[in-house]
Amino acid sequence: MAFKVPASKAKDERFEFELDGKTYSLPNMNFIPVETGILFQEEKPLPAVLAACGDEETRAAVRALSMDQLSALVEAWGEDSGTTAGE
Repeated sequence: MAFKVPASKAKDERFEFELDGKTYSLPNMNFIPVETGILFQEEKPLPAVLAACGDEETRAAVRALSMDQLSALVEAWGEDSGTTAGE
């Protein structure tokens, strides 16, 4: 009998962040796709965050960030997820 892979919890466990009065969300880092995790391990945070965004509106908000804002976002996202971006 084949192992049945369980459904992802990415839609259930979200990290919310606010930018210019609007709230956006990303999946908990523990539930991002493997390909996205590889980008973090390769120290490519912008492509990784963009890959984790579930919609174009969130991607546009992330693209508008400065690099120091992106770093702060990734750090807070990792803390909220109980992990760090490189794990």
